Amino acid sequence: MSADSIAAEIRSELKKQADPKRAKLETRYFKETIKCYGASLWKARKIEKETYAKHKEEIDLKTSLQLADKLLNAGWFEEGFIGLCMVARHKKEFTKQTFKTFEKWAGNYIANWAHSDDLSAHLIAPVLEKYPELAKQLVSWTSSPNRWKRRIAAVSFIYEAGKGKHFNEIFTIARVLMNDKDDLVQKGSGWMLREAVKGNEKKTLAFLEKYKLKLPRTTLRYAIERLPQKKRKELLRKQ
Repeated sequence: MSADSIAAEIRSELKKQADPKRAKLETRYFKETIKCYGASLWKARKIEKETYAKHKEEIDLKTSLQLADKLLNAGWFEEGFIGLCMVARHKKEFTKQTFKTFEKWAGNYIANWAHSDDLSAHLIAPVLEKYPELAKQLVSWTSSPNRWKRRIAAVSFIYEAGKGKHFNEIFTIARVLMNDKDDLVQKGSGWMLREAVKGNEKKTLAFLEKYKLKLPRTTLRYAIERLPQKKRKELLRKQ
């Protein structure tokens, strides 16, 4: 069965779950405009699982990438979510070429923070773990005019940061994004630094102390969320 046929099947199932009232409510979670059917993520995930189970033998990595490309390109929120979930099933098979596909999606298809974070955490993070040398490419995304690529550059490091890895790239990204005015990018950078605290608290606190006067307050507040209250107040007071 082709990716086109599977995509059509997914759309048919989503339309059955369409709820215009819920769709209107869903838009409140996003500052940007999104198109959605109004199907809950639980129902969307159920459709993804059932579709995969039905076509498991046909949906290999190549087909899942083709499918996700079609679903993301259509611009519907739930379709994009399902497409990303389908690709994540094949994370052990990701290659450097797969990363190039993810870069294309980041630049052309990602249009909300939820898809941005799914791509970062569930697709790019696994390929980064497998190919650490790709970290330098992610650093270069911080200069992109695309807000989502800049956010993804930071959020893709959350798991590696928690393991105490890639601190040179992590701190470089945080320094570059200190001047970013986009609050979603600031939050992404803060999330990355928050995880870095877990990976190496001493090293990360030294960074925060050094740049506390330059870091956006939003970034700093996210970064220090899990620190003791006394330390949080100290860092914020000195900002």
